[in-house]
Amino acid sequence: MNHIVISFIGPDRKGLVDNISNIIKQHKGNWQTSSMHHLSGYFAGVIEIAIEANDSIALVDALNNVN
Repeated sequence: MNHIVISFIGPDRKGLVDNISNIIKQHKGNWQTSSMHHLSGYFAGVIEIAIEANDSIALVDALNNVN
């Protein structure tokens, strides 16, 4: 089992957390813990994900394409 920590920051928009959550679920990841904050109109967060090693590269690729 791998543990991946991702961080993000961008303009706050409706559905962002749901989108990230769905991507994690689609790649068989397990959302472990997170910290999220609104900062001057931006949304920032850190998420720890547990995932099998053979699924981690596809998950990271999918998360890198979130916009």
